[in-house]
Amino acid sequence: MHRAQGVANQILTGLSPSGISTRALTASEAATLALSLRNDARDAIYSAALSIAEALRGLDRQLYSWTTVKLYYSVFYLARASLGLHGVGIIYPVKRTPYCWVASSGKTPIKRSGNTHKAVLAAFQDYRQSSVLLSQLIGTAEPFDWLMGIRESVNYRTPKFCEPGAPAHFKFIERHGVRRIVSEYVSDNTNLFAFDPDHAMLAYPIAGFKLLLGELEASGSSRLQSQDAAYLAAQFFDASGPLPELRKLVEP
Repeated sequence: MHRAQGVANQILTGLSPSGISTRALTASEAATLALSLRNDARDAIYSAALSIAEALRGLDRQLYSWTTVKLYYSVFYLARASLGLHGVGIIYPVKRTPYCWVASSGKTPIKRSGNTHKAVLAAFQDYRQSSVLLSQLIGTAEPFDWLMGIRESVNYRTPKFCEPGAPAHFKFIERHGVRRIVSEYVSDNTNLFAFDPDHAMLAYPIAGFKLLLGELEASGSSRLQSQDAAYLAAQFFDASGPLPELRKLVEP
């Protein structure tokens, strides 16, 4: 269970659905919820980093379909982490019904729709409008819509996985290789690649990962815990060995 969910459960125990929507946080409760969200955010960043590392190994082995799914999931984790670091949580006080709760005195839970993925991504678009991750379109689509469309095409609309050929969103990587591309994506501080449809499936998660590490440090939560950071650093490799640019981002 997420820490924020546990805090919310304690606060909302015994309330009816109508009572949930009118239950305002006290200052003390808001502080407790905010702390739990920051801790959950660190865990989500860890999950995002591991998803990216697994995706890179998949690319190195030309396993493009599940790599696409892992990269989509990494963005979901990063979006949830960013919300948490800014005091916004997605909770489930009613089974299968997401609510959004801002960790601020006087705020009440707001009912959302959709599954967890859609609730998190929609909340990010509502509460993190100023984020660099929403600053441009990918092609002609909003970034999350583009990523979700690619992921759903792989999971649901394509009757057969594309392997051994690369789909359009990985053709550039197929031609130039994981090692060279990762180096360019990590060093790109202008997000030139992150919103380019030829690169975005990998470049956007890497840009988001860099951004969230900065947000984590700025939140006062420092960086990833040293044990987690060391483990993650060791996961960033391809067939030729370590990927130093990514390792440097997380090394304790």
